[in-house]
Amino acid sequence: MSNKENEPVLKLIRFCGDEIYPVISATCHISEDKEESVYRLHLNIDADYGLVIHNDIEPFESQPIWDLTYIVDALNESDLQKGLKIEIPIGDDEERVEFLSILHYCEAEQVDNNVIEILDVKDDKLLIRITGETIDVNYLSRSRPKMKLFIETWFECLK
Repeated sequence: MSNKENEPVLKLIRFCGDEIYPVISATCHISEDKEESVYRLHLNIDADYGLVIHNDIEPFESQPIWDLTYIVDALNESDLQKGLKIEIPIGDDEERVEFLSILHYCEAEQVDNNVIEILDVKDDKLLIRITGETIDVNYLSRSRPKMKLFIETWFECLK
């Protein structure tokens, strides 16, 4: 999803309507965890202040950050191909005591039901669509329906 200047945006789909945040950066990189003998695909989305927000969160003046980590036994850059689909069903890995998907807004909340899809590959960039859901950013009591997150943009692959 992009705004009118065709710039990428992070979309928060709340119970009261959609909110739109311009993307400042979207990056990914692979790291090897030799201690656990696993590889991690890290995805990071940094967004700016909202272009479209609702009155209830206007005072927060937040710049959302969405971090995702996919852990697997083997992974290298050549595995990141068009058509790859990754799911992270639970954002909090209690065994490892770490978040695999987290949205930093006013608070940091786990994001569940994450689906990561590589739509295209060009040089060191990946066109990726990511969806997920978490509690509403202004109703941490869970008194409102879950909020959905959506982004489709080019990610820069860092070495």
